[in-house]
Amino acid sequence: MCARPLRAYDDVLAARPALAEAIAIAAVGVIAAAGHLRLHLVHISSREGLAAADAARIAGADLSIETCPQYLWTTEADFDRVGNALRMNPPVRTAADQEALRRAVAARDIDIIATDHAPHTDEEKFGVELDRAHPGSPGVQTLYLSCLQLAKDLGNVWLAPRWVSQAPAELVGLAEHKGAIAPGFDADLVIVDPKRKTGVRAEEMRSRQRHSALAGKEFDFAIKEVFLRGEPVTRETRTRGRMVRPAMVAR
Repeated sequence: MCARPLRAYDDVLAARPALAEAIAIAAVGVIAAAGHLRLHLVHISSREGLAAADAARIAGADLSIETCPQYLWTTEADFDRVGNALRMNPPVRTAADQEALRRAVAARDIDIIATDHAPHTDEEKFGVELDRAHPGSPGVQTLYLSCLQLAKDLGNVWLAPRWVSQAPAELVGLAEHKGAIAPGFDADLVIVDPKRKTGVRAEEMRSRQRHSALAGKEFDFAIKEVFLRGEPVTRETRTRGRMVRPAMVAR
């Protein structure tokens, strides 16, 4: 037996069907509920996956859910526009899946919006056939802008910092000094200009892969300034990170 070649985007969807996502979530949900385990689901991409997660919660599983901007902003129809940039795992699916995911983030059934990883170059992504294109899409640079736009479209712009900052900090036990603007917290700040637009263009991207799944999108916000622990960050700044060790949080 040999694997089915990925010659068209329909083959990508067939290779990783939404049913497989739902079955995997259902199985791990049973284990989490039976073992009283804390479960975090990443890269949810489908209506079926959401339904399985809801069922696991009802059955007693203590779980949180994450999805990515590409599942909220693109559908299978975008393959004709962005080509191999849409190749990722799990795959971007239908408009109905996108709508279900958007409803879930609005209702806070999905807790976190995070990024995919894409450590490869444009040549590794676009200089090959679909079957050999490395999966993944760069998203760190456009994460907050895409979330601000979605939150604005949903009627509550303050959902965005919840999705990308507060909820992740709470998840990993860092809520005492990350994820909020308050005395004693790390001064990790993003100053946003709501009167300037930002277009997602390859020449502005700083990742190795410059063409993302969100290429061509325009958002109604621009990043004005960034501060890391109170220190300004610019294109010329060489930032120095530090190991952040999550606290042991009793749940």
